[in-house]
Amino acid sequence: MDKKITIRNIKSSLPSYKKDIDRLDLWVYYFVRPLSYYFTWVFLKLKISPNFATIISAFIGFIGAIIMAVGTFKLQLTGAILINFWIIFDCVDGNIARFNEQTSKFGEFLDGISGYIFTSFLYTGIGLSVFLSGNKSIVLYNDWIYILLGCLTSLFTILPRLIEHKAQNLFTEYSSIATNKNNYNIFYKIGLNVAGMAGLSNPLLLIAVITKSLDLYLIFYFVVHLLIALYSIYKTLMAVPKN
Repeated sequence: MDKKITIRNIKSSLPSYKKDIDRLDLWVYYFVRPLSYYFTWVFLKLKISPNFATIISAFIGFIGAIIMAVGTFKLQLTGAILINFWIIFDCVDGNIARFNEQTSKFGEFLDGISGYIFTSFLYTGIGLSVFLSGNKSIVLYNDWIYILLGCLTSLFTILPRLIEHKAQNLFTEYSSIATNKNNYNIFYKIGLNVAGMAGLSNPLLLIAVITKSLDLYLIFYFVVHLLIALYSIYKTLMAVPKN
């Protein structure tokens, strides 16, 4: 017998370990996940599959990042809104899969690709946006530096993952520190909330656009992601076997 599509049943399909992980990220726990249940209800009524929901999520995030790059205020604002919707829809595919008991390795793979596409373009788009908009709170040596900062910030979000994936593929005894959220220390918890793909960086982006301080936002997250990348890479190198 099929389960009745209700918000209560959608909520109850979320396992306890996922709830514990959500609690680590305050923005997800109090805003993103609760709001995602209502979009999940709509998608379930429309019989949209989890994988197609992932594709929709990736499309929204990609378009949001591209629109951000144009540089006009209205498009910056539209892009920031789409980016905030991206993380909500990023929860919807998992909600659907768990509700319909359709979880799969391919779905996890597709969801990971969606996140990588989004983070690869996000900060690069923000750098281009600051370069083109002319709305800057501070003056750097040259405006093109904002493009460089955006590209480097995107690199910092991806590089530690690539290094860790290489370690996982080469060393069967390697245990991931970054992806095991149950053992996060205070540094990782702060980083997750401040700079995680689903964290406060999304509403802060919207605030930065509205207050026309997108350059400060970019500089701040350049420093944050640099520090996180250095720490994550160091922890990975220390954890791999040396034989």
